[in-house]
Amino acid sequence: MTDTATAPPTGTVHPAFEPVREVFEGLFRSGAETGAALCVYHRGLPVVDLYGGVADPVTGAPWRADTLVALTSVTKTVLATVVLRCAQDGLIDIDRPVADHWPEFAAGGKGGITVATALSHRAGIPFFPRPVTFADQVARTPVLEMLAGLRPVWEPGTRHGYHAITLGFLLTELLRRATGSSEGPLVRDVLARPLGLDLHLGLTPDQVPRVAGVVPPEDGEDRFDPSIAEYCAAVKDPSSLFHRATFGSSAMTFEDMNDVRYHTVERPAAGYATAAAVARLFASLAGAPDGVRLLEPEWTDRARTPYAAGTDQVFRFETSFGLGYMLPGGRLWTGGSRAFGHIGSTGALAFADPEQQLAFAYLPNRMKHVYEFPDRRATALARAAVAAATARPDGQESP
Repeated sequence: MTDTATAPPTGTVHPAFEPVREVFEGLFRSGAETGAALCVYHRGLPVVDLYGGVADPVTGAPWRADTLVALTSVTKTVLATVVLRCAQDGLIDIDRPVADHWPEFAAGGKGGITVATALSHRAGIPFFPRPVTFADQVARTPVLEMLAGLRPVWEPGTRHGYHAITLGFLLTELLRRATGSSEGPLVRDVLARPLGLDLHLGLTPDQVPRVAGVVPPEDGEDRFDPSIAEYCAAVKDPSSLFHRATFGSSAMTFEDMNDVRYHTVERPAAGYATAAAVARLFASLAGAPDGVRLLEPEWTDRARTPYAAGTDQVFRFETSFGLGYMLPGGRLWTGGSRAFGHIGSTGALAFADPEQQLAFAYLPNRMKHVYEFPDRRATALARAAVAAATARPDGQESP
């Protein structure tokens, strides 16, 4: 019998995308993966749907087609897509202040922060005064009071810096105030049901057994890159904006990512999905799979318009953001020169490229090295997918 950890990934691949399979299988052979799933759409149809390895490192349970994966910061694009759909439907005006919906948010000089400013990481409130605990997230009120009481550390709109923890709470409260619904039902009703997605923000107890166990990252000292030395130093400096915006703003540890309590609480970072679901979500932003399109073309264009570019005040290297999505430019991006999407702390990557009609979702359960930007696995897979899409002959549509 072939051991689960060494068995080749299973699934389907269009002949034009065989190079993607080769890269994916190579990651397992090299030991770079524990378990992972990869799905790619091209011209509205799935052309890669692969998964393999170990879903539960404790029991050795194999990865299956319906294994759910923690999306980590890819969840930001899920929330951003809901916000933009609400804007498209007239429920939110992205050019108006957040405080129009949430008056308490105006305190501390935040009254002029628009929805677009927040979505593009320019609000100047990247960290909480103390780590948000699990109890805080269950109660919600303590988190919202902290968020409403924040004072910008730079003039909103003038600079940008990654709001790793604060943005999710800001967006979920904005949505609740604008729609009267919390984030879980909104994701279900606005995204999951129309597209038939196995995508969730907070799980029910019966879904928990399908969740892949997260493998914490290695320290990654061997990945130290002198070209991002300022970021690498900030990782271990409690006074840095990066440390305060990440480790200093959340009490959740890497080990807590496997705590069932976190899976079942409806909260901004509780996104779970299959790679097939995330790829189909992004396919709906790149086109209209099965005729279903979440955002009209003009809203897709607004989503990927560069609102922020240059030196990131948190990461201390170049980044670029649209409305809730990462864009080409800087060390975070590896999804192609015309795409928009997001990475996650596991090494996850999801993006859409409307010009190529390409959508990509890679979800591993072994977390990336803390000093590694971009993730080498995601980079190799994305490059293979973009190259295959570029080389695919017109009219070659059948699987």
